[in-house]
Amino acid sequence: EESASDVFEEDNKLATLTALWQGKEAALHEGAHQDGTQTAKKKCRMGFGLHLGWAIEGSIGSRYKVDMSYLSPNVNMAARLEAATAQFGCSLLVSGTLMTAVGPTCRNVCRMVDVVTVKGSNVPMDLWTFDINQPLESCLH
Repeated sequence: EESASDVFEEDNKLATLTALWQGKEAALHEGAHQDGTQTAKKKCRMGFGLHLGWAIEGSIGSRYKVDMSYLSPNVNMAARLEAATAQFGCSLLVSGTLMTAVGPTCRNVCRMVDVVTVKGSNVPMDLWTFDINQPLESCLH
């Protein structure tokens, strides 16, 4: 019999897989419009870096222009992962920290890319990606 926490955990895994899938799908669209037409020879290449950790949200600016910003080493790590997508030739990089948190359901459909030591840290970090080689539904079984 499933407990409420088991159902919640499975819902979180499904939400994470769906987010990975949608991010990867968005990165693959090459100038497609909603009406089905294509932009001539323009490609949209987006990279995504996902990490897990705390952050502080704050407003920065003057009384005339205010921007929201998120500050923490974890936000910096996500930005580094996003920047590294071009180097690793993939649209999505996920930190080992996040992969540990999401559990085996997500890890089973992801691929480890490398183990790196980032600037300012002595601790090696696993880098993972999510490849679209199969329909999302097949990832859930």
